[in-house]
Formats: sequence, C-alpha cells, structure tokens
Amino acid sequence: MGVSFVFYFILQLPWLIRPVTSLEAGDSGCSETCGTVSIPYPFGIKRGCYAYNNSWFRVTCNETADGPKPFITRINLELLGKFWLDNKVVTINNPVTYLNCGDKGDNSTISPSSVNLQGTPFFFSNQHNTFGSIGCGNLATVFRNNQIDPIASCVQHSCGDPSLGFGGCYALISEQLTSYTTSIAEVKNPAGRKRCASAFLFDSNQLPSWKISINTTHVPAILEWNPCDLEAALCFDVDKSVALPYKRDDCSRSCGNFDISYPFGIESGCYMNEWFRVTCKETTDGPKPYISSINLQLLKISFSDNSESTVVVNNSITYFSCLDKNGETNGVSVNLTDTHFSFSHSFNRFVSIGCGSLATFLRSPKDNYPARGCQQPYCDDSVTSNATCSIDIPTDLRSFAVNMKEINPSHSSRRSCGSAFVVDKRYLETINSDQNDTSNWTLTHVPTTLRWATLKRGI
Repeated sequence: MGVSFVFYFILQLPWLIRPVTSLEAGDSGCSETCGTVSIPYPFGIKRGCYAYNNSWFRVTCNETADGPKPFITRINLELLGKFWLDNKVVTINNPVTYLNCGDKGDNSTISPSSVNLQGTPFFFSNQHNTFGSIGCGNLATVFRNNQIDPIASCVQHSCGDPSLGFGGCYALISEQLTSYTTSIAEVKNPAGRKRCASAFLFDSNQLPSWKISINTTHVPAILEWNPCDLEAALCFDVDKSVALPYKRDDCSRSCGNFDISYPFGIESGCYMNEWFRVTCKETTDGPKPYISSINLQLLKISFSDNSESTVVVNNSITYFSCLDKNGETNGVSVNLTDTHFSFSHSFNRFVSIGCGSLATFLRSPKDNYPARGCQQPYCDDSVTSNATCSIDIPTDLRSFAVNMKEINPSHSSRRSCGSAFVVDKRYLETINSDQNDTSNWTLTHVPTTLRWATLKRGI
C-alpha cells in the first residue's frame, strides 16, 4: 500500500483531529520553548511532553553559535517551529549540497545527502517540498539515494553577466522521500569556469520569492510522519473490492479481442459518463477500442485496491530531425486537461532516444521553463543501441510539450535523429527487445498508463 494512500486515510483518524488533552500533552509544565522557538505537541523536550512518550518526537535544546536551537533528537535536524495542517507536518532546517564552492565542499556529486530518514517515521513530503538548484548552465538532478534512478531534474539558465548574480531552477518531486542524492552536470559553460552551484529539497512555500542564495547552507523543508510506523492500531484496512458491476445486462463487452469493463462501455447506459465512453473502430488490424473523449486506443483496463485504477493507452512518439518521421521541434502530447484522466507518475517515465542532446518537456507549450529533463549519452560509431536517457514524470501531469537541444554534437556517422515520449516502464523491456537498435526505431506509439481514481470506502 502506497505511503501517500495510507497517509490520506490516516488524516481522518480521530486521534489526529480531536483536541489535545492535558493528559496527552503533559500538563502546564509542557509549555516548552528553546531559544525563541515554542515546542508544541506532539513534540516536546521533557518526558511526558511528547506524543505517547515516543522518542521520535523528543526534542533536545542545543547550544549553538546563534544561541539555543531545538533539534529533533533522533534525526538531529533543527526544528524551525512551524507546524501546519493541525500539527501533522513540521518544518526543519535541511542542509544544502554543493559543487565547486571552495570551502563549502564538493559533495553533491560524490555522496548522498547528509539527511537519511530511512528507518524513521519521518519523510520529506512531496506535497510541500520542491527540488531546487542555484547556479547557471547546469542540469541538476535528484536521485533515490543513488546515481542511477532519477526522480526529478531541472535545467538552470545559461551563465550571463556575473554581476547579475546566480540564477536557479526548480522541479516538483513525484514521491515521498526518506533519503536522496543530488548531482549537478554542466550543460553550458562557455568561459570554461567551474562555477559554484548547489542543490537541495526545500519548502515549496519559498516559491516564487526564492529566499535562497548560493551562500545558503540550510533551507527550510517539510517533514511528515506516518503514524503506522509508530503504532499499528492507528492504521486500518480499506475495502479491497475492485470490480464494478455493469449498468445493464445487454451491454457490448468486447471490441475485437478486447474485453471492456465498466465504468467503460460502448452503448448509452453502459458507461459511467461520457468520459468513459468507448468507440469500437475498424482499423487495418481489425476492430480496436478507443476512449472517445480523448481519442486514444485502449490497451488495458486495471482496477486497483490502492485507489488508483488505470488504463493503458497507445500514446504517440515525438521525433526530432528524422527525415523519415513526421516529427516537430516542439511536440505536444495528448491534452488531458479538464478530463477525468492524468498520466500516472507511478508507472510512467519520460524517455528520450538519441545521442548528445538534452531532452526536456514543459507542462504546456505556454510554460517558460522545463518541468523535467534528461541528457542523452554521447555516442560514437561503437554505440549501436540503447542510447537512451529517462526520468520520472511529475505528479498530476495532464499535458506536456517536448523539446530537444543538441549539446554534445556527434562527429561519428550516427544520425542526429532523436525521439521522446512518456511510456509505462513495465513495457520498456518488451519495446527494447522488439526494437534492438534504438537509432532506427520504427515505432510510432508506445503504451502509456493513465490513472482514473475511485476512492475506496474504509472499513
């Protein structure tokens, strides 16, 4: 069961929303402070003043060069004293990692973040935090505590007049994080200078003011906690029923060899609403089902027990500089805005095939800055296949525009033809085996998963 789903239902639990009693919060002696910071329940300094006497909520008042500061004892992070959403989240001081910054160190490319919350009930909230980077001309990426599996990235503006100061970029993160690694790769550095840059997770409420500079060593970030990690009785199961009945007994339940399950249907009265109406179209390969409202071929319908039901559809590939393909320099995907569907960030990845280019996408053609990006590998004549890069997509993505910019021109016989698309990662191995040479793909569409959520009723 996903953390975000569990946490949604936990928000409804009486112990989190009812008023705190004097017994739970200790007594009047629990009106604690450390320096200028008030320590509210469920955190506390003295035994009996923190929730359930659970040591995860114990606070230590440490003497620092700037006076006494409160720290969450077991994870050694400074507590900033900001509590939101009925005390279900907390703001802490999160350390920044650097590259080419002299006495600040060069730790952003060789070691994980100094914050590791694995094994604790705390995690960095993807709802309240953003990945950010200060510098210019770099691709900044955050990984799942390694250098292989990226979660999010952003591309800094090109370096300009040094007197203008440092710019920056940011990207939404798609999942809750207990640990992470950041890296910074130069994309454009015309002067050949090694410029100082930084990367970090920070409180999204800092946007758009960007109260962060290249000299910032710590930034405010939001932690949530999962009561299921504290006491099993605080969690409860949900209705595991996943099948939904047909509205009528005389509904057509297939198109060709594809079975159509409710809430999808062909005839009036056989689907939930117009968003779920299916058209059975004749093609050269026989009859195929299409979701009428978005005109995408339906490949699979799935019902889930974790509130995220999905469909797999055939989504088009965007090609760049390919003589035999009908690609554009700025490809726009199907637009799901104002529909009941969105691209599933749990199953899909943004993938680009080609050599030496930076592939990016925006949430819409009108956006001024990329939401994600990945850098294709440099290729020579010895590289014949699997010249790809990929990255996770943002949550609640409903449309995007793709762009590609060559940053490492190939001097080999390899073509500059490239492609980009959003694909369900479960199908990548099958696609790669069918198209052994990624430099000569013939595919026009790939399987992509869309989510449509139906909330399950708790027991």
